[in-house]
Amino acid sequence: TSFVLSTHNTVAGQIALMLNCKGSNYNYVQQSLSFEYALLDAMLLLKEKDAENVLIGGLDEISPSMFELFYRAGYIKSPEHLQPIYEANTPGYVLGEGAVFFTISQAKTETSTGSILGLKCSQSVSNADVLLNEIESFLTEHSLFKTDIDLVLSGNCGDPEADEKINAVNEALNLPVGYFKVLCGEYFTASAFAVWLAAKIIQKQSIPEVIMPKQNAPVEINNTLIINHYRDKQYSLVLVSNA
Repeated sequence: TSFVLSTHNTVAGQIALMLNCKGSNYNYVQQSLSFEYALLDAMLLLKEKDAENVLIGGLDEISPSMFELFYRAGYIKSPEHLQPIYEANTPGYVLGEGAVFFTISQAKTETSTGSILGLKCSQSVSNADVLLNEIESFLTEHSLFKTDIDLVLSGNCGDPEADEKINAVNEALNLPVGYFKVLCGEYFTASAFAVWLAAKIIQKQSIPEVIMPKQNAPVEINNTLIINHYRDKQYSLVLVSNA
């Protein structure tokens, strides 16, 4: 029992017990693509009609030992070097943590806040042009043009070297950009927070000023493209649209 309660299954298992949910219960631990793979699995369950409603989420907690390991490895910024993510010029990312859960289904309801149009994951991206081509083909797959995107939520982490490609892509896209990790910091499932933020922005038609310090917010937001990465190694794209 002590071992089982120490694994990544603990949270999902406890939620299932509380809800008396005897259906499928999966946990994904693939670093920064964990939430994306869970989302992909949920989308497949809905498409194949193996489920009507799926609870999906992503969560990470900073433990003292984890902080020490990441700090020694040089992954995270020292406290004296903390800067706004969009102005960072020191190595390391701004560490964060969080937990976000959604209920998703194929049926629109009165409480629906957004629609996930598509998802794409990449284990590595060699240069900015490759990432830009992946974004363009991703939009084409969903019958969208670049001009159909009202807002880009960019997963800049605050490390200038790791953010080099995503910065180049944001500049090439020439679209309104919001930096969502200003609000949550960097952690493996930060993309779950980005999906929640995108849905809320679309629902309320309002963008927090702090994530767009250098641009004016678009008047209307119907389609949001999330571009995320973790230490320039794992990339993901998520399209969130008006429900």
